[in-house]
Amino acid sequence: MIYHIPWIYAPVRTVLAIWHQLTKSEIPELAKCSVLMKERSRVEETICAMQRAGAGSLQVISDFDMTLTRFAHNGTRVPTTHNILDNRLLIDEDCTKKMRELLNTYYPIEIDAGRTAEEKLPLMVKWWTEVHELLIQQRIRKDMLAKAVKESSAVLRDGYKLFFDHLTEQQVPLMIFSAGVGDVLEEVIRQNHVFYPNVHIISNYMDFDQTGALRAFKGQLIHSFNKREGALSHAAGLRELQGRPNVLLLGDSLGDLTMADGVSEHQNILTIGFLNDKVEERKEAYINSFDIVLVQDETMDVANAVLRYITSLRHKCWGSSLRERNSFLPSQLLVPRLFPFPVLVHLQLEFVGRDHSIFVPVLVVEHVGNDILHDHAGLYATFALRHLQLDELPKLERVKRKKTTMKLMLGGGVSSNIPPPLGPLRCC
Repeated sequence: MIYHIPWIYAPVRTVLAIWHQLTKSEIPELAKCSVLMKERSRVEETICAMQRAGAGSLQVISDFDMTLTRFAHNGTRVPTTHNILDNRLLIDEDCTKKMRELLNTYYPIEIDAGRTAEEKLPLMVKWWTEVHELLIQQRIRKDMLAKAVKESSAVLRDGYKLFFDHLTEQQVPLMIFSAGVGDVLEEVIRQNHVFYPNVHIISNYMDFDQTGALRAFKGQLIHSFNKREGALSHAAGLRELQGRPNVLLLGDSLGDLTMADGVSEHQNILTIGFLNDKVEERKEAYINSFDIVLVQDETMDVANAVLRYITSLRHKCWGSSLRERNSFLPSQLLVPRLFPFPVLVHLQLEFVGRDHSIFVPVLVVEHVGNDILHDHAGLYATFALRHLQLDELPKLERVKRKKTTMKLMLGGGVSSNIPPPLGPLRCC
């Protein structure tokens, strides 16, 4: 029986190990246990398409409260921009009590998976209209906002600095679309030193009188279920967003999915949803709505990884699902100690140049044996591209796997139907 021949397992394991290395994901953060995806292959295809188009075609649209800010920190809920105003510097105790009563009444409705958006809409309008009326009655002082933010426990998600810095370095516009209070939002990101010129904010802004006291809120009320209307009316006026048909969208509610509706002639939209609360009740709806769902993840790790990949300068696509993916194989591969015999792998690829020329080099994985001196420490494989010069790499448009073969070489012999390697086999 085959299981009586121990050495037969080694080639099989080696094949699997090399195959895993060749096809592993380019974004390891997507393998985190907090990440859920309904259609992983479609996510990969979208990311790949956005990477091919480059940073110049990208814009990022994000919610703020509980999306760019944490949902909780050290076991305590992080305040929203409205909650930050719950400060004795700004409002009295009676106003605080009434605002909390409204929160306890309407927040469960906002996240209720059993209600439709149409059912929630009038209730959300009622909630925020009443809150704004209470705030106006308090005649909040503009010059006290910065101190209220500083004294608050508002916390941006871990990795926020990398997120904002990378976008500004790549000159990618970030549109923050918030149903919160724009003046407070600005102060939060200003005090965190990330209020860069590429950041644009659409939110509920306060209107102060000549003495610096709140007298009204400007424009139409923005809440979690009318962001589509706001997107359509505001996004078209931002020149920086023109000619950027690819969108990375971040949000924590289903209503946030409409924030990209103002993007004209969009090509690719990748949505990331932060599922912070009532996970089991809302998980199915989020998975069916967002491309990527992050369950109780208080970091920007996944968003940063996706951005890093999309804005990278790679020219190729290589996929873990045998679909197109941007990257080349590494120049050297370490295979764990699995196989004591030489092995030769030929991977035939099709390279398509930007001028539509096609050439088919052979990628050779050449393993030359076991490292006896290091107690079977590992197997090394060297990759080489035949008929392909390094200066040709930037001209490539895409790469597709055409054929993969693997042959076990015992005693140095190689099957005649396999092309010879680029060089002689070497012992480690």
